[in-house]
Amino acid sequence: MDLFSYNEISSLYHVKPIGIGTANVESLSGYMKRLAEAYMVSVGILIRKVIIPNINRDYLRVDDFAGNYSNNINTLSSDISKAVVKILETRTYNDNLIFLTMGIWRDFLHPRKMFREYHAWCPICYEERLQRGAPIYEELIWNFNDVETCIKHQVKLVQICPYCNCRMKILSSLSRVGYCDKCNSWLGLKSYKSDIVTEETKEWDNWVYKNVGQLLSDAPTFCFKKNDQFRDNLNEFLKVKYVSQYKLARVLKISKSVIQGWIAGNKPTLSSILKLSYISGYSVRELLTEDIKPLGQVFKKKIVRKDNIKNNIDKEKIKIELHKAIELNNGLSLSKFCQHNGIVPRTVKKHFPKETKKLLDNYNEYKKNCKIERHNFIISTMHNLHNRGIYPGRKALIKETGKNLVLSSQDREIWTRTLKVLGYNIRYYNKI
Repeated sequence: MDLFSYNEISSLYHVKPIGIGTANVESLSGYMKRLAEAYMVSVGILIRKVIIPNINRDYLRVDDFAGNYSNNINTLSSDISKAVVKILETRTYNDNLIFLTMGIWRDFLHPRKMFREYHAWCPICYEERLQRGAPIYEELIWNFNDVETCIKHQVKLVQICPYCNCRMKILSSLSRVGYCDKCNSWLGLKSYKSDIVTEETKEWDNWVYKNVGQLLSDAPTFCFKKNDQFRDNLNEFLKVKYVSQYKLARVLKISKSVIQGWIAGNKPTLSSILKLSYISGYSVRELLTEDIKPLGQVFKKKIVRKDNIKNNIDKEKIKIELHKAIELNNGLSLSKFCQHNGIVPRTVKKHFPKETKKLLDNYNEYKKNCKIERHNFIISTMHNLHNRGIYPGRKALIKETGKNLVLSSQDREIWTRTLKVLGYNIRYYNKI
């Protein structure tokens, strides 16, 4: 045996994933952002230059990995997401990137509505890591629909940028860890006022976090057992006195047909099995993989969630917040205002019609100004490219700015008109 053997050099930086084997493990989408940042390129370029050429599917685009499809990256529920893991593992010489996803549990849980559509984060976690000089990363547990709190700091996760009031997709072409995709603002603020976990939902929120965290921390050491153990455990539940399919469905707030599907062998969603776990006292891990016979009492606890709590509106507080939003005039829409304050739009319209109209007028004016700025930016970028001897086509605009500027019919009209002003024949792309 040769004692002086040489290891192959990875084609990409050997960026090590963070937190494997813990509840705070990094997400694969967040790992891709850190990898792109190590090369000082955008996530879109990483996907375009590294991922797509190695999948051998010519029809794929960056949008098939980011935007509305970004949830597939972390659930590992499609062939494309599996290919991403394989490519990154091969290129970075990390053989454990599957643990940054829910891929280990795909034979036990249905991926439907497992992850939220928009990015969520704990600003205190971001700020603490920055102050300690520790790597800033996105936790996989933040992406779950049912996880609404940071158990360490007992605050609600944030989903809206406090500067531009925008939401961010789990992964986009211009994503950066810890920064807003839209305005590029730092999201870990010292003085950020996050919602505190209420006593009514605290027990439920902590239960959810604990159980989801257990699935993530056990993934590296999990040994595959039969994936129909949940069906056996469910049948044991239904043998308990006074427990029927109808009663169980009513308590879990699901259809009876869903229970019947489980008995037939269908995989449960994470949301449903979390409720069953809570009322029975068994962990999700136990329900999925362990034989929990014999059973005692099933309905040990009552599910208390935020949708079970009556929303007593503080009219004076809402009125003050409305006036603040109107005075700031920073492009806050009615829907985002309602999300911030935990109310529905029809309630605001009913009690504060004048303020609502003013807020909507401000938002429409903001959208109008944004559109004007966007069109001016398209025109100035096209003139800049033309002066440098580059044809200002759509691909050149994307390469220059890193994003697709020509999206709507009005954008195309501005682009076409500017081409004519610059002296281009649009049909044949020849300069006149």
